[in-house]
Amino acid sequence: MYIVARPNEYLVVKDIGSDMKICRKAYITYHFQMTKTIDVRPYWYQFRIGIKSIDNTPFVIHATFKMCPDLNDKAAIILYAKLVYPHSYLDFANPPYLLLDKYIKTKISNIASTMTEGEIFINNDDGASQLFKDKVLQLQHHFRCCFWIIILNNDVNIKKQTFEKPFFRFLLSS
Repeated sequence: MYIVARPNEYLVVKDIGSDMKICRKAYITYHFQMTKTIDVRPYWYQFRIGIKSIDNTPFVIHATFKMCPDLNDKAAIILYAKLVYPHSYLDFANPPYLLLDKYIKTKISNIASTMTEGEIFINNDDGASQLFKDKVLQLQHHFRCCFWIIILNNDVNIKKQTFEKPFFRFLLSS
């Protein structure tokens, strides 16, 4: 059977006893090969996380990333296909997405927890400073090495957290 992928997809062909092959079109023999399409469209990833700076000032980070696999590198597409092969794309319920979610949140909270309040809000009371945004952009190398994904666009906003109720102060202090 001859199969052709759509413009935003790749075919992942898996032979019995061999590694995966990535292609746009392929002739598949049913008994000896399996095929699946993986989606390589850019997708938006948004999250909100509450963290503390090094001087224990609480913040809420709202971040939005536009990510996709590196389509110029064939090896990166193969590694991305191995990551998402059973699921065909990253979705909220998939284990690769949950792994990516934990990785991003951990890295960004680690960056913010090593900076002081002054470093995070240099001349900018309504959002993150350029220093913080540059450190977040340095994560692109980690995404490329660990998940074979490139960041096309990002938007990171930080708001100071104020707690009027004593109950919330108790939760944050523990």
